[in-house]
Amino acid sequence: MNDNNTKDMLLKQLKQTKLKILIVFIMIALASLIIGLAFGDDENIGGTLGVLFIADLVIGPIVYFSYSKNRKKQIMRSFCPYCSAKFDYDEDISWKEVSKTSSPSKITSNVLFECDCPECEKTTKFYQNINTAIFDSKTSSWSYYDIDLLTNNIFIK
Repeated sequence: MNDNNTKDMLLKQLKQTKLKILIVFIMIALASLIIGLAFGDDENIGGTLGVLFIADLVIGPIVYFSYSKNRKKQIMRSFCPYCSAKFDYDEDISWKEVSKTSSPSKITSNVLFECDCPECEKTTKFYQNINTAIFDSKTSSWSYYDIDLLTNNIFIK
C-alpha cells in the first residue's frame, strides 16, 4: 500500500470517528431530553437529565472539534506535504528544544521539528509548543513530562 493511500485512509477513518462521536453525543442529548420530558413532574430526575442535556450540548462540540483538529494535525504532520510520503519517526524526523518559557503553573518548551522526506528529499520544518511540566497547587510540586515521549506523540506511527 503506498503512503498516499495510507494518508487518505487515515483521513477517512478520522471522518468516520468524528461521525461516531457526533452520533453518540446526539443520542445522549436526545435520550436525556426525552427521559427528562417523560419524568418532568419528578424534579430530581427531570432536573438531572436537563443538566445532562445542557452539559452534553456544551461538552459534545468541545470534544468533537478538539479531537478532530488534533488528530488531523497529527496525520498531516506525519506525511510529506510535497509528495505525501510517510515520515519514519526514527529515521526522517529530528527535533530540538529551541526555548523554554515558564509561568507559575507550567513550563512550555518550544520545539523545532525537521522532517526530511525519504522520497523527494525536501525538508519540512515547524515549531510546536509542548507543556513539559505542570505545577500542582494541591501538593505544591511540579510534575515533569518526558519530552521524548511528548515529541513522539506529535506524529502517527
